[in-house]
Amino acid sequence: MAKDQWNTGVEYLDNAFNEIDAALFSGDGFEDEHRVAVLERYVERWSRKVVEIKKELAEDAAADTEDDGDGDE
Repeated sequence: MAKDQWNTGVEYLDNAFNEIDAALFSGDGFEDEHRVAVLERYVERWSRKVVEIKKELAEDAAADTEDDGDGDE
């Protein structure tokens, strides 16, 4: 079964993402440059963290592959 591209399956994450998405796409809160700048800082921060998380996941997967292939388990 394919995963839903808009839901993580973790309720608190999905709720948080939906709140942010609704706030952003309503546009109501972003009527001045300061608020947009704050949003940009969050997005930049989150983007850096996503890169870090992907790197950690790749390292974990590589370690799992090495563990599975050595026959010492």
